[in-house]
Amino acid sequence: MINCPKCGTDNMIGAIFCRTCGDRLNLDEIRPRTLRQVQQSPAARAIVIVYRVVLLVLIAALIAVFIGFFLPPAGRSIPALDAKTLADTSQLYESMFFPDRNQKTYAFSSAQVTGLANERLGLNRAALGDAGFALVPERLQIDCLASGYLRITLCSRLKGKLAVYSTLLLRLEKTEDSVRYQVVAARAGRIPMPASGFSFVTQRVLPLFQNDADLPLLAQLATRIEVTDDSLALTLKATARDKQTLKLFQKRLQALRRREGD
Repeated sequence: MINCPKCGTDNMIGAIFCRTCGDRLNLDEIRPRTLRQVQQSPAARAIVIVYRVVLLVLIAALIAVFIGFFLPPAGRSIPALDAKTLADTSQLYESMFFPDRNQKTYAFSSAQVTGLANERLGLNRAALGDAGFALVPERLQIDCLASGYLRITLCSRLKGKLAVYSTLLLRLEKTEDSVRYQVVAARAGRIPMPASGFSFVTQRVLPLFQNDADLPLLAQLATRIEVTDDSLALTLKATARDKQTLKLFQKRLQALRRREGD
């Protein structure tokens, strides 16, 4: 029943006016308390709207970040070398490890550096299998930039299908007897990583090069490293009369013969 606030007469639920005095009834008496509070508080309605908008924005941002992790990075794509060009590039690379009486400079394009890296590290699509949720390296791409930086992108596969991209932007610095690198930027997919998160990407990419025995030798031979647009040039010192270098060459040749024999 609804009690008339003017004359006190009880009226049936659903009535709008009092059946005795005709005055308008107070319908808020039959509404739930929580509903009355919301209707009576415009500020509460505004807070609910703001909360919903913020929640939607956060959800959209999380979805965008998740998708960004699996998008290929921006930048030019380095084409794969055909078999003959790769063979010629490998021959040029091997010629660097023969004693020479003069200082020489060897230049490689981004495609040649990429082809050599994938061949030496044994990365190819055919070798992939379903390794569960472990990321399996598929292919490296090494782009020589006009700014003097190298952009190294590793494509790995999750369960042999889903591509995951890790990109490093680094600068090479030649010291007296070695080559140092400085990572200046890193991305996971298309998501830029803060400096504190560089290791998240470097731990995927750089360990691939640790087992390449030629890199320490090249670091000793090189007198200069120059990175320009689509070109990596190595200037090697004269080695024909350097007894220590000749021993390193001989040691490398013996290691190659052992591997071929296996």
